[in-house]
Amino acid sequence: MNFDPYDSAAWRTFDLLDAEEAAAFDDAMRHDPVLQSAYFEMDRLAAAIATTLTAPIEPKPGQLERLQSRLGLQASKHPHYWLTLSGWSAAAVLGVLLALHLTGIIDQWDSGSGASPAVSTAAPRSAATPATAARAGCVPARLRAARASRRIGGGRSCIPRRRRRR
Repeated sequence: MNFDPYDSAAWRTFDLLDAEEAAAFDDAMRHDPVLQSAYFEMDRLAAAIATTLTAPIEPKPGQLERLQSRLGLQASKHPHYWLTLSGWSAAAVLGVLLALHLTGIIDQWDSGSGASPAVSTAAPRSAATPATAARAGCVPARLRAARASRRIGGGRSCIPRRRRRR
């Protein structure tokens, strides 16, 4: 066998080696990364040349339609509007859920008050919700506990500190 890796790779790529030489080349390629990269490079080069030099084949009239019907790829006569409607409806539902979450209605439901927000007689939400706490610069107790358990940096509590007078 030849010692030039590109020459040997070209012989192997075009199947010009007999069975014994091909087996020896494959064994040598498993152990030599240079030979392996030369073979893969030659294989890619041969594929690129083959695709650029082949002339496209024009199908006969009606041949494409017969092939599509035989494979079951017929174009549907009824457009599938349900795909479009389901996508838009999912987006609308997610938008409503996001709006409910940002307004805090979902948090009221999660708190277990039992009453729906329309009938609820609870006092208005305090300033210690996560959204308002982040704006105010304080951290609610449940988030403080979560941060402490995960050892995430402290943060201020919602209990205002007395300012020192100078």
